[in-house]
Amino acid sequence: MTHDDDFLRLAAEGGSHAVIVYVPRERSIGDIVRGLVRIARASSEEELHQQIRFL
Repeated sequence: MTHDDDFLRLAAEGGSHAVIVYVPRERSIGDIVRGLVRIARASSEEELHQQIRFL
């Protein structure tokens, strides 16, 4: 989980990663936790590999 745009750039350049969850700075902790739980429940580990998800 990050709000650092550099991770998006690295992923676009083909860097290997499990999953990047991009979170805007203005999100509340509660929104972040709910979003992460939603992603975890809806996706398998294989589905998330090399993916970028936005909250």
